[in-house]
Amino acid sequence: AKPQDVAKYRGRFRDGWDVVRQRRFAKQKKLGLFAEDCRIYPRDPLARPRKEVPEEERDEWDLRMAVHAAMVDCMDQGVGRVLRAIDRLEARENTLILFCSDNGASAEYLDTWPDPRRGHKPGSITGTAESHRCLEVGWSNAANTPFREHKIWVHEGGIATPLIAYWPKGITARGALTDQVAHLIDFMPTCLELVGVEYPSTFNGYELARPEGQSLVPVLRGNTMGHRTLAWEHEGNRAIRVGDWKLVARYQDHWEMYNLEEDRTECFDLAEKHPQKVAAMAAKWQAWADRIGVLPWKDLPASDYQPTREYRKK
Repeated sequence: AKPQDVAKYRGRFRDGWDVVRQRRFAKQKKLGLFAEDCRIYPRDPLARPRKEVPEEERDEWDLRMAVHAAMVDCMDQGVGRVLRAIDRLEARENTLILFCSDNGASAEYLDTWPDPRRGHKPGSITGTAESHRCLEVGWSNAANTPFREHKIWVHEGGIATPLIAYWPKGITARGALTDQVAHLIDFMPTCLELVGVEYPSTFNGYELARPEGQSLVPVLRGNTMGHRTLAWEHEGNRAIRVGDWKLVARYQDHWEMYNLEEDRTECFDLAEKHPQKVAAMAAKWQAWADRIGVLPWKDLPASDYQPTREYRKK
């Protein structure tokens, strides 16, 4: 984040994460990203209410979010430079551009000083080269509005990301929103279909695994991909989505179940109401995990790196 960019955002976040969350959620609804009856997931229990944040800390919290906003601003400027380069090639009309964010803002807090790789130097100013501050749980909660949880977890706050697709010559419904469910694994099949290339079965004498995703070309053309099954595992956290139904669990915790069509923000756990569905989807997740080679997190050397539900520090 450049100092001049940080300065543009100073003071905008003095109201705190609760106000920012509500403001963002209202705008998201106005833009049509969520239905009017959609509920925002309650504040993370580890994020302090605004009234509990001492006045002397509020300027620092404002600075952290200003630096974060300036980083996004700087990245956006970089995207503009890429687009101008495409314009110089006179290729804008027939270039497919896919843009998505990383998965979930992080709630972690790093306190490993004097290790300079991951530690914040005491007394250094947030945003400078000597600092290593994080958003921490309150601002991460706001950055993931309106979802629950954060990076690492596979609830929607840890895996849902927006995608912008831009291609003047190829996209049928320009400027439209779609709620089709896609995944990063779909990028490879999309590119292969558009350039008319078959993915090889072997390379340099090695047999290759087939791409797991589906082409997004039908969506770009204004059609649908239909219901699909997607599964996740990260640091022992696991989930599977079958159509609108999602089964999700934290590491060494029980399965939760949500209907994302009716409950996009995972507010109402339906696992107890649908035990047979839970069992069937859990079996699907296990079959997927066995097929692709998921290893039990507890058996891996870094398994003690997993934050608990009560403590986000890594």
